[in-house]
Amino acid sequence: MATVSSNGTGGGLWHDPSSWSGGSVPGINDKVIIEAGDTIELDGYCECGDGTRVSDSTPWSPDSNYQLLLKGTLRASRTVDSELAVKGQIGALVQTGWESTLDFGTEADPIPAGINFTWHFNKDGFSGRGYYHSVVLYCSSSSRIGKLYMRSAHHRTRNTYLVKSYPAGTTEIEVNDATGWQVGDKLILAPQWTTVTSDPRNNYEYDEVEITSVSGNTIGITATSYAHGYDDEEDFEAGAVSNVTSNVVITGDGDDRIFPCIYVYRGVVDMKDVAGEYMNNIYSYNAPPIKHGGDGYWAGSYTAIESCAFTSDTSNLSYNQEATVYIYAPRQLERRSYIKGVVIANRVKTGRYVQRAVFNYYGGRSSLVEDTNIYSLNSSSNYGFSNYQQPTTYNHCKVFNYMYSYSLHDNVDTDTNNCWSIGSYYNILTYNGTAIHNDLGVRFVRYLARFSEGWRGKITGNRFNFKPKHVYQPEDDYVYYADIPDGNLIRFVDLQNDPNKQQWYYSFGRKWWESTETRIDPYSIGMSSTSDTYVVPHERTFEASTGDALLVGLYVKNLTSSYIGILTLSILQGSDVITTEDFDLTALTADEWTLLSISGTATKTMTTTFRIEYKGDGGQIAITDFQQPFTSDEKSQAKAVWAELLSENKISGSFGKEVGSNIGLIPPILGK
Repeated sequence: MATVSSNGTGGGLWHDPSSWSGGSVPGINDKVIIEAGDTIELDGYCECGDGTRVSDSTPWSPDSNYQLLLKGTLRASRTVDSELAVKGQIGALVQTGWESTLDFGTEADPIPAGINFTWHFNKDGFSGRGYYHSVVLYCSSSSRIGKLYMRSAHHRTRNTYLVKSYPAGTTEIEVNDATGWQVGDKLILAPQWTTVTSDPRNNYEYDEVEITSVSGNTIGITATSYAHGYDDEEDFEAGAVSNVTSNVVITGDGDDRIFPCIYVYRGVVDMKDVAGEYMNNIYSYNAPPIKHGGDGYWAGSYTAIESCAFTSDTSNLSYNQEATVYIYAPRQLERRSYIKGVVIANRVKTGRYVQRAVFNYYGGRSSLVEDTNIYSLNSSSNYGFSNYQQPTTYNHCKVFNYMYSYSLHDNVDTDTNNCWSIGSYYNILTYNGTAIHNDLGVRFVRYLARFSEGWRGKITGNRFNFKPKHVYQPEDDYVYYADIPDGNLIRFVDLQNDPNKQQWYYSFGRKWWESTETRIDPYSIGMSSTSDTYVVPHERTFEASTGDALLVGLYVKNLTSSYIGILTLSILQGSDVITTEDFDLTALTADEWTLLSISGTATKTMTTTFRIEYKGDGGQIAITDFQQPFTSDEKSQAKAVWAELLSENKISGSFGKEVGSNIGLIPPILGK
């Protein structure tokens, strides 16, 4: 093996001897150095490296065994097909005077449609784990950062949906948007769920087909093996279709031994309309296929992955996979990291799983994920979209066949908007996190949400779009609990399609149920007090005007056979107590609901507080979400409606909307 350096006078074409110092084109086992100021352009098939691995003790050193060391620029041709195959690792280690740029298509100068570029990771099965990445972009100078650009001028719609249902054996489909699709492209069609079982993840009826003809949005395909539904509100079918083809490709060539990984430490990853094939990845916490870490230390760092498709196949390996995209510690980025219009489809050995498909980890500035579909093709995977101490916004995303669709761990300010969870086990999960989920569609999952033992969390779900028949749960319990710790809160607001469950609360100031219980009442707040001096409070605010006659109330149920307990209800305006009353709960019968209420007159126009305070010697109670206030003219009507709801066994977290509707009030007044 020899070390071959570029000419130092500007570079040139890879296969032109004058582009290299010494006048010899690199051999297939040679180590290559592209000098600062030089640009080498790939023309045809270009191979180098002998498979020597970088020492894990000096991974950032230019003296390490990088088989391709970039001080300047490596560029893919825009006029002829080209390929890069490196047996070993690429180092883009920016130091003073170096540029270190991989230019495989930029925003201003993408790879043209009809021109193909393929980047072969770790050619010939070079194997490495942990920090042995295929390419490392590392910055040691605040004035420059390593850059990886990959862009195609041929844009394809990645994620769309069927416009009607099709039986098995179909050879022609119509989709909503087939922009950029052409003959030879590969498609993934999501399963059609028709029934729900105790584990809806068991449906793996995906079809992977090839396009045979294109006429607008009518697409000829190789025959499907399964029937497929469509995205229609009557059928509640997903109907998702994804295109995973591009003329700009990263590939591991189907070799299960490889460990491809782009690792960026203080640099840029900018990809658009790229396909990642065989993005195989033996499970390791530190080395997903694309990892961007520490990128906030130098200005200009960011991760942007748009309209890309990443597929993997480790069905011959007894290992789990890590994330496809892993954004680590993006503290103060110049640009917000984002993933948009992406497909991630993983095939693993039966019984194994993808640990995380998209993983945002330990950062300060929020990331953005939009229009991204995640599929686990033949075995249910673990986490779909996962966050650890990294705020992230998800818009219009879909998750298929995962244990946890949207996972939150030690995080704040993460939210989803108009996203879907289909064929998963848990829709949302929280460990010590705070999340808001808006308009989240849920189809064929086992549970809407989960807390886990030993962790705290707060979830607010606004306008969940689900049908009970599409959520499997024992005894209509839509939320799964392990031993929920103190301090958890889950709130479902304006649940669609079920007027009796417009608002649910679960709040745990203390653990309040017996350890032998497998579920709790899904429509109540649990409160527990350890002594007759330990007070557990809960509050809700509403707007009131001077002179308003108010009525506020709730139902309460005893969860223990005997206890000493006092429940104090109060209406407050600032420091002024409008009314307060103590209710002795010792006479309550276990597991029976009793209506309690208080009334008063507002003395000011201001935000008013309804306060609940409970104290008892080991007592445990459940209460419904307290109701919105009613004026004096509506008191008797409201009480009658409450009693009717109780008699009809319709106790819910808040039936303020139903009460308001029955007595002629506008629902939003009472439903906020």
